[in-house]
Amino acid sequence: MGTSQQQYAELEAELEILGGISGRFEPGSPEEVTVRRAAISLFFVMMHHGDSFEAYLGNFDQKLTPEQLARLKDMGLETDS
Repeated sequence: MGTSQQQYAELEAELEILGGISGRFEPGSPEEVTVRRAAISLFFVMMHHGDSFEAYLGNFDQKLTPEQLARLKDMGLETDS
């Protein structure tokens, strides 16, 4: 599992922020459901794969490969990368 006390504190703060964002929307609205699911996903990942997720985040700022950029474009998402 490998979630440190610092990771727990950071997770708690992030979940609180997501809860505040979720509260801005009507319960059950697509926006509220999406933010709530993001919070649940973050909690799950940190509880079960915290160390590997932290490592992934550490590499997240790397440039996307041409294949990744093409996939995003195919999905209708434009990037600045």
